[in-house]
Amino acid sequence: MTGTAVPSAGPVSPRPVRDTLLGLVLGLTLGVLAAFLRDALDRRLRSASEIRDELRMPLLGHIRRDVLARTLVTENGRKRLTEADLEGFRVLRTNLDFLDVDSPVKTVLVTSPLPAEGKSTVATSLASAYVLAGKRTLLVECDLRRPTMAKRLGCEPGPGLSDYLVGQATPSEVVQKVPLTPDPENGTGAPTLVAITAGSPTPRPAELLASKRFGAFLDQVREAYDVVVLDATPLLSVGDALQLVPRVDGVVLCVRAEQTTREQARAARQALEHFPDRPTGVVVTGVKPGHELDYGYYSYAYAPAGH
Repeated sequence: MTGTAVPSAGPVSPRPVRDTLLGLVLGLTLGVLAAFLRDALDRRLRSASEIRDELRMPLLGHIRRDVLARTLVTENGRKRLTEADLEGFRVLRTNLDFLDVDSPVKTVLVTSPLPAEGKSTVATSLASAYVLAGKRTLLVECDLRRPTMAKRLGCEPGPGLSDYLVGQATPSEVVQKVPLTPDPENGTGAPTLVAITAGSPTPRPAELLASKRFGAFLDQVREAYDVVVLDATPLLSVGDALQLVPRVDGVVLCVRAEQTTREQARAARQALEHFPDRPTGVVVTGVKPGHELDYGYYSYAYAPAGH
């Protein structure tokens, strides 16, 4: 017996309430999956704790993003560091002095895993901070491939280090004195930073830095100055910086937050581990304004044995 069809009291389709709920659940699920996938594929190091744990090195300080490329030079056409900006480099200077209490670091190499991580800013301003502390300080540009110091400091590009190493210039010809902003902390006049630029382009920068003449140069300036800061090439781009590591007392590795990946940081650490143990610390650069608390001025912690 066939029953009589009875029309539905409501429409079979569409069902707005059901469809809306299903859409919300599906959209939320896809959004969560996309977020997890993005985080899984994004290998960039973001926080100071991540950088310190990956590198297993002492954290010496942090440098804000808007400080990069600034200096204390009075006339270089760039925005100068403020007193608040300089404080970060004073903290770096202090922490560097405590890297090895028994044997203070006199020659320090400043490098990074890759270019554009702020190493030249750190090298220049660290040397300036030592000058303001009354230390006889020499800044040497050892990046003979992509020199930037002359433009950064507003000084002559040469003659410089390469010219001295090939015997075409004397020490007095390559040394330049660059006036800095007067120090408001000590109420002194404008101090001067002693600097040596990279000099003339050379087809064999690695060989020059590995030469006996460079070793003798480093021994001489180490005796003449309280602190010698070397601005080197990135570790993973070329081998120049690795020629310098065995010849210095300490290494500062600049790692840029939200740019350097875990693999790059790990490769830089492994490159340094091929050499005899020496005081090595990391500076986090490119920190966004407002994130300073995450990086903390006093996050200094000793790394385990090895580095």
